[in-house]
Amino acid sequence: MFALSSLVIAMSLPPPVMTLTGDSLQIKTARRTAIRNDVDWLTHWAEHTGQSWSLHDSRTGAEAHIALKAPMIDFSRYVAVLVYAGPKKGIAGIGVERIEDEGKQIVLVIQAIPGRSPSKEAHPFGIFVIPKTEKSIVVREVVGVGSANLLDGD
Repeated sequence: MFALSSLVIAMSLPPPVMTLTGDSLQIKTARRTAIRNDVDWLTHWAEHTGQSWSLHDSRTGAEAHIALKAPMIDFSRYVAVLVYAGPKKGIAGIGVERIEDEGKQIVLVIQAIPGRSPSKEAHPFGIFVIPKTEKSIVVREVVGVGSANLLDGD
């Protein structure tokens, strides 16, 4: 007898509308998060690039941090999914193999982009902009020969 309630049928979704990937010079620890608004995006971008400056309003005492040259994202239409792998050897970045809608959640299946030097330590990251969703977003790595264990340690 089969339990249909445990059956998950995943529908393929289009690739990200924007992908940024490479070696993070500022963020060295593993993390995954979804960003859904401008304030969180600018705060993250300032940390990611190390390029920020502060404004202080002497009338109100308010402090504002402004990130420089942050890519524009329309958060009324999109969400940014951030994946930082922490220290890894031989990995130049992180890519998306596919995106699936599993009903209650959206799943980004990621894979390592190999680097030129297998012994060089890097801090690979991927920022993936996908259509806005209120569903939870899960990140999984492609499993198989050559998997880089991008998601271990966080």
